[in-house]
Amino acid sequence: MKQPATLSFSFLPLFSIAQCDLAIPSSAPVISTDGEHELIGAQWVCDGLTVTLSSSFVSAFVEVNANVTANTNLGIYAIRAGGTLTINGFNNNVYHDPSATIIDNGTNNFFTVCPGLAFDYSDAPNGGCDITAALAERPEDETIVYPNPAHNALHVQVVRRPILGISLLDMSGRMINARAIAPGQLDLSGAEPGQYVVLVRTYSGVPRTLVQVL
Repeated sequence: MKQPATLSFSFLPLFSIAQCDLAIPSSAPVISTDGEHELIGAQWVCDGLTVTLSSSFVSAFVEVNANVTANTNLGIYAIRAGGTLTINGFNNNVYHDPSATIIDNGTNNFFTVCPGLAFDYSDAPNGGCDITAALAERPEDETIVYPNPAHNALHVQVVRRPILGISLLDMSGRMINARAIAPGQLDLSGAEPGQYVVLVRTYSGVPRTLVQVL
């Protein structure tokens, strides 16, 4: 089995079935209509739909029997029973029930089988995808990036979620080759002074933080 994809660097825990326990974040917009969607970040795709997702940095939670075409890069997909995913981009992580159909037309995509894949709805948008169970409120995951401004190194932490990968982008969206020097630490010696965007990939989405490099 291939290991999950990384961005500039990552701190992946040893694989375990616990990684298949995915929580839908409250920030995820609900996709309840067929067609093409170009949202960035976490998305909740309702059951039985036929949709195309066309933005990169997607974190999609796909309900049963949905048919998804992913024209994306650097995304995370969770596909429940009976669904179909056709993936055309690169460096996507896919977690899927064994009964889901996966068609890989891309490159460097990584797949993990999650028998009986289900979602934790305790943070999910209330009423989304006709989920009617009471939803307990929990605080949002907290992403901590310090120091800011930074000089030689940057530290990243996420409360309650494992980090799947981190990228450093300049303000034009170009990825900067920043080297990991330790878990949660990024070497900034190759970055010119200026403003950058830090993207932190977790199961809940891709929070971003603006940082100043001195």
